[in-house]
Amino acid sequence: MRRALLLAAVLGCGVAADAPDPAAHPRGAVARPLPEAPARLWPAVLAALAAEDLHVARVDDRRRLVIARWHYAGPDAPRRLADLGDLAAARAAGVRLVSDFTVTYALHLAPGPDAQSLLEIAATIRATDRSAATMLGGVLAPLALTAAVPSRGTAERALFGRLVAAIYPTEEVLLLTGEPGVD
Repeated sequence: MRRALLLAAVLGCGVAADAPDPAAHPRGAVARPLPEAPARLWPAVLAALAAEDLHVARVDDRRRLVIARWHYAGPDAPRRLADLGDLAAARAAGVRLVSDFTVTYALHLAPGPDAQSLLEIAATIRATDRSAATMLGGVLAPLALTAAVPSRGTAERALFGRLVAAIYPTEEVLLLTGEPGVD
């Protein structure tokens, strides 16, 4: 039900069509409780996002929803994308060589039980292949093929870990992220 509410919030914000759809990639979404009330935690989440290398596309303070994007176009884009998503879907859509990709995150801070918060993060990944070209009017023009890549959950967990690390001390981060070795 929470995923349906997140989807409704994303669609209700007038966000672009490539915003994450939690129902489409349920295995990659992350939802973790945090020990503070949403009203107290919201400014800290926004400050932590500002420190990230993300383009914040939309912030809805009333719903406590953020849509943010991260674009990568480095020489190791295929390897980085393979770490984040399932390349088989991109290959099935015709993407041969990944030139760049964009990860679009939807972060939702919802009220949780006992005056806590629930931070939900979902992501969609779009891979682009710019290896093909065509002749248009005597000019060689590149063609871009873009395909959706299902998330493995790696991007969502990594963003959650970085946000929590920016907000809480180290011992609490280990407890909140579920890292082993904490007594």
